[in-house]
Amino acid sequence: MTRRLRFIVAIGFGLIAVVAGIGLWSAVPGRRASKPPNSEAIIKHAFELAPANQDHELESPEIAIDTKGCIYLVWTSREKEGQKTLFIANSIDNGGTFSEPRVVSRSAIHVIELQGDQGATQEMGMTPRLATSGDNVSVAWAQSVAENSTVCLVSIESNDGAQSFSTPSSVNQSLEACPSFASLAAWNDRRAYCWLDVRDQQRQVMAAHRHRENGVQEHSVFTLQAAAQTCQCCPTALAFDSQGQLFVAFRHDNHILLAHAKDHSSEFPSIITLAEVAPAAARCGHDCPSLAIDKETVHVSWTDAKTGIPLVYCATARLADMVFQTQAIHADTKNSQGNCKLQSANGTLHAVWEEEPPAEQFISIGSQEDTDAFRQSRVIMYASGPMRTGVFEPARRVDDTLGAIQSRPALAVNQNGEVLIAWNQSEGLEQSVVVKRLIAE
Repeated sequence: MTRRLRFIVAIGFGLIAVVAGIGLWSAVPGRRASKPPNSEAIIKHAFELAPANQDHELESPEIAIDTKGCIYLVWTSREKEGQKTLFIANSIDNGGTFSEPRVVSRSAIHVIELQGDQGATQEMGMTPRLATSGDNVSVAWAQSVAENSTVCLVSIESNDGAQSFSTPSSVNQSLEACPSFASLAAWNDRRAYCWLDVRDQQRQVMAAHRHRENGVQEHSVFTLQAAAQTCQCCPTALAFDSQGQLFVAFRHDNHILLAHAKDHSSEFPSIITLAEVAPAAARCGHDCPSLAIDKETVHVSWTDAKTGIPLVYCATARLADMVFQTQAIHADTKNSQGNCKLQSANGTLHAVWEEEPPAEQFISIGSQEDTDAFRQSRVIMYASGPMRTGVFEPARRVDDTLGAIQSRPALAVNQNGEVLIAWNQSEGLEQSVVVKRLIAE
């Protein structure tokens, strides 16, 4: 049996349960609202997470919208110790109602040893990712395989609003890859994936293209050099431009890098250093970067603590010259920022991120109203501006729930320019994934 055949067999056995679960989805249609929701009404939904998630870091949810207006939301939850479950819910009435959550997959939690950190280990998340192209939606995640000895990046697709899905298949072509911190993008009938890879005893940024006719093709984007400052847990970011050219953004050794594959090629001859960043003492750099591209401009965001306070920055360049200008998205604050996500739509650049006030703001000697004002220890912020300039209008808070800790936002924009934002929320012992449609100001 060849190595390639062994790999396919191993993946096949690991995904039997996933295939069985997907086969049931066609019998669970999305719920419709009794009447179309008022576009000015506050639309907000919360999906509760199991108690087993207490005292564990939550992964970011993902949200996407197809050209028919169907909204997709995916997230993970630790249903019991040692196992995570990937859920999906969708809405066909502009977020008025969502279907009941459905299980995409269950996966044992894989633990890896961190290089250069004696005895330190890290749990690998399922890292759910979504991408839409037309009325097609693709879902990708990290699935434990081979008796939890490694993980594979798995992908499925749907053309009927998530009522049924294709058979899961592995993107990485080696069981030694152990892909982590993946990203996903879609353009016409092409799908692109990017992840951190450890095959051949070296860390590298890998990318793969999937075309309906040509299958999966893998290519190395960048080899990560072993160094004391090399971050081992920084997500990659991936995006196509309007012509189908692929961009990859990633962080290495406290530098933000942007790779560009020209002319639909799978090679990445051009790698640009956008910034050297100072990591925050109390925040891992794994919340960066993010990418947004339209017909003329490319935007990359990341977190930098060079001023002493972690702030989110956005670099903007014309695709014609790739000369970047960088600015803080929301500089007029003493709050710590991070986990910024960008989205482009109809000539507008949208950004969401989390902010956390300094510790001294929680000390109140005034009235109860003063105490309530700072009871939110972390909030989600939003700002937007023209794509051509990358200059943002004043930021605003997404949600005013008192006593909540909000983190790891994601956003999507429909064809009417309406913004939907999802995030993790903790209120005491209760945790949930929240999705909210913003009201235009």
